[in-house]
Amino acid sequence: MTTAPALRSRRLTVSYLPAPWPDPLPYLRLRGRWLEQAGFAVGAQIRVRVEPHRLILEVIDEEPPEAPRALNSLIPTIDMGPHII
Repeated sequence: MTTAPALRSRRLTVSYLPAPWPDPLPYLRLRGRWLEQAGFAVGAQIRVRVEPHRLILEVIDEEPPEAPRALNSLIPTIDMGPHII
């Protein structure tokens, strides 16, 4: 039986995005089921607190937004009554 990895720490690399100026723009990508396990659901709003050499991420609202519905559930249904052919 395989156990889930510990949620305590992750090692990431700061990458960069191309930019129209000479200095590269730092870029940090976070993804994985460990985010969900730590309470960061898809669509959750987060706060990023910045300190020297430290970023602290916190969920702002505990209730994740409602999952998107299928497109056909957004189209209103029109009742045409009984049909006579």
